[in-house]
Amino acid sequence: ADQITVIAWVYPTQSATTSTAKTRGCAVGGYDSMYLGIIDNTDPNSSALHWAIKAGGSRPTSWTGAIPNNQWTMIVGTYDGTTSRAYINTSEVWSGALTGNIDKGSSLLWLGTYNGNTDSNHNWKGDISNVKIFNRALTAEEIAVEYKRTGETKMTQHNGTVYIQGKIKETV
Repeated sequence: ADQITVIAWVYPTQSATTSTAKTRGCAVGGYDSMYLGIIDNTDPNSSALHWAIKAGGSRPTSWTGAIPNNQWTMIVGTYDGTTSRAYINTSEVWSGALTGNIDKGSSLLWLGTYNGNTDSNHNWKGDISNVKIFNRALTAEEIAVEYKRTGETKMTQHNGTVYIQGKIKETV
């Protein structure tokens, strides 16, 4: 079966909280295949981690943990062919059984949104940095190593325009 790890350092400047609908902020995603970002919760100072990947026609979804506003946090989603996992920094906060190959879907992979800005509820509000995608599921130990690494690349979004600055310090 397929495997994947998606890592992003995020600095949300606005909670994904709302009383009327599910509001999300997608750091990395594809409309019908994968989503790594935040989703509303009841705390106005943080949001919950949202990790979902579709494989074998199913998509178990994590809506858990707390990602604080105005602070850098590493969020991670993995899939190893049998289990989907979500991490905040180095702590595993969710896992769910899932089998089969990853459904690639028909959409592109996006940074800062999951559907090409067609749904503003999913547009990222804040900064995203050091996005990494691996073609295998990293172990908890490897995720801890990634947490300790630093980079100089920063992506910001202002008024719908994405800017990428800096350079990559290390490739894996």
